[in-house]
Parts: sequence; structure tokens; C-alpha cells
Amino acid sequence: GRQQPGRAQKAAGPAAKLLVPPRGIVLDSVRSLVADRLEPFGRILLRRVRERCLAASARRGGHSGGRAADESFNVDPSALLKICKDSPELKVETVGPHEHRVTLIGVPTNFVDVASPEDTYPSEMWRSAVAYFGALRGAAAKLPGGRYACAVELAERRAPFAEGRSLGEVCHIVQLAVSRRKVLGYAEGCIVPYHLSDEAVKVGAATGPQPESALAQEAAFAKEFTAAKETAAAR
Repeated sequence: GRQQPGRAQKAAGPAAKLLVPPRGIVLDSVRSLVADRLEPFGRILLRRVRERCLAASARRGGHSGGRAADESFNVDPSALLKICKDSPELKVETVGPHEHRVTLIGVPTNFVDVASPEDTYPSEMWRSAVAYFGALRGAAAKLPGGRYACAVELAERRAPFAEGRSLGEVCHIVQLAVSRRKVLGYAEGCIVPYHLSDEAVKVGAATGPQPESALAQEAAFAKEFTAAKETAAAR
């Protein structure tokens, strides 16, 4: 479910900086989420504003980046909400207890429902996704445990199946890959190829040896198909 802004970040420790974000970064963050087809609810907007603040600080030499720097920055959710309410370009709607949605006034939207169980993606895309995840090994097979963070990582890696798709669509694909397709799963707080997931391990232990998984079959098919194309081209 959607979470209120204050729950999107870890509690600020002694070293944490509670940021009052610049208005320009807030507006830019809302615009970028609309362009990504991601509805700017509290949690996702906090995350995007935080990302932009970190990037701006890095450009100014305020920190060296990396995980330690990222964990030491937290955006003040109350300050963020006030900036949004005070901005004439933005519309703030209350959609639940302590939850708000922020949109751009006069700008049409086409958000992806990232929680929808409806799968309208072509089979070719899923074959590409299965082949991609099936080929991951070692540290590369461990993706961030959050749907949004995982989608960002896949976009940064330029995963072939994500090419040309909005970040909202990639978030939805990750959701479907976990919840319906069993292409992805969870292990040690990370999103991983399903055959490496805790669920797959438990199912395997309970039922004993199984026929080759759909993931492995699809990956093998993709490998054979690529090899056949290369052989034909060499002739």
C-alpha cells in the first residue's frame, strides 16, 4: 500500500541531515515523475526529491556520494508538503490518512498503475526479461528490494527489455515479474531471479527435484536462438 511521507525514510540518526528541499528541486522532481508516468504520492515524491538533493549536493562537492552519503540525507516531509501546497504550479490532494498526491496544474497525465495485476506486455518483452534475469550471476543478480529502486537500477543498466519504456512501466513489470510471473523473487532483502529466491528454495526443498523451471527453459531458448542467428549470419 501507499505510505505516508514520514515512513519512506529511516529514522534520522545523529549523523542524518533533515533537509528542507529547494522549491526548484521539488518542482523538478514532480515534473520528472510525471514524465516517468509515476504518480507523485508521498513515498515516491520523497524519494525523488531526495535523489535530486543528493545529486545537487554532489555537484557542489557537498559529499562524495555512495551509500553512506545517501543514508545520511533525509528530506523533511512536513517541509516538502508545505512547499508543494505553497507552489501555484502544483495541486495537492489528500488521498488518505497522512497521504497526499501532488500533480502539475494544467498538465495532462498518463500514469501507470504499478500495482495493477493486468499484464498487457507482449510475449517478446517477457522472453527478453526472462533471458536477461536468467543470465545474471553473482552480485549482478541482487537488485534493490524496492520496486522503484529495482526499476531505477534496471533502467541504469539498460536492460534490453526496459529499453524505450517509461520508469513507471518498468516498475509495473517488476511488480508483475514478482507477483504473477515468478520471474523474480526475494532473498536477503533483495529482488533476485526467481530460481535464487527464498520461495523457490522452499518449494524445491518441499517437493524435491522438479523439471527445469520456466525461467531456465526461456533462458536456454534465448541462448539457442541467439546462437542460431549468429551461425546463420556467419554462413
